[in-house]
Amino acid sequence: MKSVTGSMAFAAIMSLFLVGCANFPPSSNPTEAALEKPPKVIQPESTTISKEDFEKIPKNLRPEDLEQRDDTTVVIRPGSQGIIKEYRINGFLYGIHVTPEFGEPYYLVAADHMGNFVDPTKPEMLIPSWTIFQWK
Repeated sequence: MKSVTGSMAFAAIMSLFLVGCANFPPSSNPTEAALEKPPKVIQPESTTISKEDFEKIPKNLRPEDLEQRDDTTVVIRPGSQGIIKEYRINGFLYGIHVTPEFGEPYYLVAADHMGNFVDPTKPEMLIPSWTIFQWK
Protein backbone atom coordinates (compact mmCIF):
# COMPACT_ATOMS: atom_id res chain seq x y z
CA MET A 1 0.00 0.00 0.00
CA LYS A 2 2.91 2.35 0.70
CA SER A 3 4.31 2.00 -2.82
CA VAL A 4 0.92 2.78 -4.41
CA THR A 5 0.48 5.94 -2.33
CA GLY A 6 4.03 7.07 -3.12
CA SER A 7 3.52 6.41 -6.83
CA MET A 8 0.26 8.37 -6.85
CA ALA A 9 1.90 11.32 -5.08
CA PHE A 10 4.78 11.27 -7.55
CA ALA A 11 2.34 11.16 -10.48
CA ALA A 12 0.33 14.06 -9.07
CA ILE A 13 3.44 16.20 -8.58
CA MET A 14 4.75 15.42 -12.07
CA SER A 15 1.41 16.25 -13.69
CA LEU A 16 1.29 19.62 -11.90
CA PHE A 17 4.87 20.32 -12.98
CA LEU A 18 4.16 19.47 -16.62
CA VAL A 19 0.97 21.55 -16.69
CA GLY A 20 2.86 24.49 -15.20
CA CYS A 21 5.63 24.20 -17.79
CA ALA A 22 3.11 24.03 -20.62
CA ASN A 23 1.57 27.36 -19.60
CA PHE A 24 4.77 29.32 -20.27
CA PRO A 25 5.94 29.26 -23.91
CA PRO A 26 9.70 29.27 -24.40
CA SER A 27 11.26 32.54 -25.46
CA SER A 28 12.60 32.90 -28.99
CA ASN A 29 16.18 33.03 -27.75
CA PRO A 30 16.69 31.59 -24.25
CA THR A 31 20.20 32.97 -23.80
CA GLU A 32 19.06 36.47 -24.71
CA ALA A 33 16.13 36.29 -22.29
CA ALA A 34 18.40 35.07 -19.49
CA LEU A 35 21.00 37.79 -20.02
CA GLU A 36 19.34 41.13 -19.50
CA LYS A 37 21.41 44.19 -20.25
CA PRO A 38 21.87 46.58 -17.32
CA PRO A 39 20.27 50.01 -17.67
CA LYS A 40 22.38 52.70 -19.25
CA VAL A 41 23.73 55.00 -16.58
CA ILE A 42 24.53 58.53 -17.68
CA GLN A 43 27.54 59.80 -15.82
CA PRO A 44 27.62 63.52 -15.10
CA GLU A 45 30.33 65.66 -16.65
CA SER A 46 32.32 65.87 -13.44
CA THR A 47 31.39 64.43 -10.06
CA THR A 48 34.52 65.44 -8.17
CA ILE A 49 37.14 68.16 -8.44
CA SER A 50 40.35 68.89 -6.60
CA LYS A 51 40.23 70.56 -3.19
CA GLU A 52 42.08 73.56 -4.59
CA ASP A 53 39.50 74.11 -7.35
CA PHE A 54 36.64 73.64 -4.87
CA GLU A 55 38.11 76.23 -2.51
CA LYS A 56 38.23 78.77 -5.37
CA ILE A 57 34.42 78.62 -5.72
CA PRO A 58 32.71 81.27 -3.55
CA LYS A 59 30.60 79.73 -0.78
CA ASN A 60 26.93 80.37 0.08
CA LEU A 61 25.91 81.32 -3.44
CA ARG A 62 22.15 81.52 -3.96
CA PRO A 63 20.51 80.34 -7.21
CA GLU A 64 20.03 83.94 -8.33
CA ASP A 65 23.74 84.60 -7.77
CA LEU A 66 24.76 81.45 -9.64
CA GLU A 67 22.69 82.40 -12.69
CA GLN A 68 24.54 85.74 -12.93
CA ARG A 69 28.01 84.13 -13.13
CA ASP A 70 29.68 83.65 -16.53
CA ASP A 71 31.19 80.27 -15.63
CA THR A 72 27.87 78.73 -14.52
CA THR A 73 25.79 76.36 -16.63
CA VAL A 74 22.15 75.84 -15.63
CA VAL A 75 20.41 72.63 -16.69
CA ILE A 76 16.63 72.44 -16.13
CA ARG A 77 15.22 68.91 -15.86
CA PRO A 78 11.42 68.77 -15.76
CA GLY A 79 9.96 65.55 -14.40
CA SER A 80 6.72 64.00 -13.26
CA GLN A 81 7.39 64.94 -9.61
CA GLY A 82 8.71 68.46 -10.14
CA ILE A 83 11.51 70.50 -11.68
CA ILE A 84 15.22 70.16 -10.92
CA LYS A 85 17.72 72.90 -11.79
CA GLU A 86 21.38 71.88 -11.80
CA TYR A 87 23.98 74.60 -11.38
CA ARG A 88 27.43 73.62 -12.67
CA ILE A 89 30.49 75.81 -12.21
CA ASN A 90 33.15 74.83 -14.76
CA GLY A 91 31.50 71.41 -15.09
CA PHE A 92 31.31 70.70 -11.33
CA LEU A 93 27.78 70.25 -9.95
CA TYR A 94 27.73 72.95 -7.27
CA GLY A 95 24.04 73.48 -6.56
CA ILE A 96 20.65 71.84 -7.06
CA HIS A 97 17.36 73.72 -6.84
CA VAL A 98 14.41 71.32 -6.46
CA THR A 99 10.85 72.51 -7.03
CA PRO A 100 8.60 69.53 -6.21
CA GLU A 101 5.09 69.27 -7.61
CA PHE A 102 3.76 69.27 -4.05
CA GLY A 103 5.63 70.95 -1.22
CA GLU A 104 8.12 73.72 -0.71
CA PRO A 105 11.10 74.19 -3.04
CA TYR A 106 14.53 73.58 -1.53
CA TYR A 107 18.14 74.10 -2.48
CA LEU A 108 21.21 71.88 -1.99
CA VAL A 109 24.83 73.03 -2.30
CA ALA A 110 28.08 71.10 -2.56
CA ALA A 111 29.49 70.39 0.89
CA ASP A 112 32.89 69.25 -0.37
CA HIS A 113 34.85 68.49 -3.52
CA MET A 114 33.66 64.83 -3.54
CA GLY A 115 30.07 65.60 -4.62
CA ASN A 116 28.31 65.48 -1.23
CA PHE A 117 25.48 67.96 -0.77
CA VAL A 118 24.09 69.86 2.19
CA ASP A 119 20.95 71.91 2.78
CA PRO A 120 22.23 75.46 3.48
CA THR A 121 19.45 75.97 6.05
CA LYS A 122 20.68 72.83 7.92
CA PRO A 123 24.46 72.75 7.32
CA GLU A 124 25.10 70.02 9.91
CA MET A 125 22.91 67.50 8.03
CA LEU A 126 24.63 65.78 5.06
CA ILE A 127 22.40 64.37 2.33
CA PRO A 128 22.95 60.58 1.94
CA SER A 129 24.68 59.83 -1.37
CA TRP A 130 25.67 56.18 -1.59
CA THR A 131 26.44 54.39 -4.84
CA ILE A 132 24.09 51.40 -4.94
CA PHE A 133 24.74 50.12 -8.49
CA GLN A 134 27.46 51.09 -10.94
CA TRP A 135 28.26 49.64 -14.38
CA LYS A 136 31.36 50.35 -16.38
